[in-house]
Amino acid sequence: MVKITRRQYDLVDLVKFLLAITIVAIHVGLPILKIIGRIGVPFFVIISSFLFFSKYNYLDSTGRSKYFRKFEFRIFKLYLAWQVLYLFWAYKELENYIAWNGFGLKQAVKYVLLTFVYRDFSNTGWGTCWYLFAMIYALPVFLLMVKYIGPKITLAISLVIELYYVLSQGYTCVTHLFAISPFFFPRVLIYIAFGYCLATHQSALAKIAQRFNLKVLALIFLILFLLENYMIFKLGGWLNTEEVFLTAPTALLITMATLTSSVKLKHSRTYRQLSTFVYTSQLLFINPINLYKNTHRLFIFDNNYIYFLIVAVCIALLYVVWWLLYRKYHLRILKYLV
Repeated sequence: MVKITRRQYDLVDLVKFLLAITIVAIHVGLPILKIIGRIGVPFFVIISSFLFFSKYNYLDSTGRSKYFRKFEFRIFKLYLAWQVLYLFWAYKELENYIAWNGFGLKQAVKYVLLTFVYRDFSNTGWGTCWYLFAMIYALPVFLLMVKYIGPKITLAISLVIELYYVLSQGYTCVTHLFAISPFFFPRVLIYIAFGYCLATHQSALAKIAQRFNLKVLALIFLILFLLENYMIFKLGGWLNTEEVFLTAPTALLITMATLTSSVKLKHSRTYRQLSTFVYTSQLLFINPINLYKNTHRLFIFDNNYIYFLIVAVCIALLYVVWWLLYRKYHLRILKYLV
């Protein structure tokens, strides 16, 4: 295996930041960008898995165990640090849950399972945290699958799961299949598998990059991805469903194009931090705006572009505050936020 050097990751950081912005567009309903935003989490998972396996594959059994625990704990610390800031919204969601379901042992167990395992991650106050839990759960499952049934069968099973998600999510208007929650961890297995394959076959990736213009291919697939979503909409489905046939291949090609790019950018670390910050902080501002919209009429929020701009400015201001505080105090809890 030939390792790809760290200097080639600058474009990855920029694309992560841009895709994080498009995920904000999903939650404010911004046209076009809200469709592209569906590529965001798949891209994040592939990149995270690639980086994980790029180191994990070269360690002995003891080193692998230690690195795995460190990787999982880092994700959990990111969740905990942000959860502190979302405690008010988590409390509001708990109030709503009790109002609808009552209070008792059965309801409490159901609440925990729905909130942290299967479906209603919005109960935490920030539904976007589902991606963090999906990684925490799916990575050890993937490692066990590779160990006991091998990478090829693991990839095949992951592809079957992805196909079912496509048919039951993107094409539910046609198939009417039972829809498994898109926030359930098996959904990301295919993207972890992609990251594993790219990390394991880095020399092959380099050869593919030399033979094909991956940036052009990624752009073509992105356009086709948009067209597929529009076609589903015309068939009676949603315009930006979680998974369609071209979600996985488009995310994979974008990943391959950015990993093999020799583009050098200034402030790539800032883009990396911002990508995490944008993704995790957005609902701190979207939640109160949506709550206000439900009880008041304020015309500026009827315009999705103005809504998006207000949220973006608030996130930028919060990031500046975070950066100033971290630069001055170097508190560990602040470091966990990115």
